[in-house]
Amino acid sequence: MNQQDYSILVVEDDKEIRQGIEIYLRNQGYQVYQAANGQEGLEVIRSTELHLVILDVMMPEIESSAPMLSPIILSTSSDLAESIST
Repeated sequence: MNQQDYSILVVEDDKEIRQGIEIYLRNQGYQVYQAANGQEGLEVIRSTELHLVILDVMMPEIESSAPMLSPIILSTSSDLAESIST
């Protein structure tokens, strides 16, 4: 598989961070989808075959029990232990 065969979803509420990640990944040859909140992310997950999800830990509008069928990379600007415990 070539990189353009891989699809990645970036779920991040900070527009600049989301777009920066998208630009980097597209320049590497990946197909990239964006979502600004958890609900948008779930809609993309349900309608698109994805290979990877990059997900902001402190994401608004996401259900903790939402089914995630792709590998996930979590990103956060806060203390990760604090994020997980809340």
